[in-house]
Amino acid sequence: MQVAAMDPQYIAKEELPAGSQLEPEAACLLLQPYIKEPDRAVQQIVMETIAKTGENIRVSRFARFELGEQASEK
Repeated sequence: MQVAAMDPQYIAKEELPAGSQLEPEAACLLLQPYIKEPDRAVQQIVMETIAKTGENIRVSRFARFELGEQASEK
């Protein structure tokens, strides 16, 4: 839902190209406000889930499909 609603371009800030004019909080999935709880970032939700489950969770890629558009994958 997060990817569909917010259309991130990158997973983390480290992936932004040098000198990019993109706003990291808008372009990076892990820095975006979580759509169900806007006062917390997606990274915070991931970290809380890791703490609860004891499992290492890492977002390595995502795909977003849009009608009439070419699919993009990260």
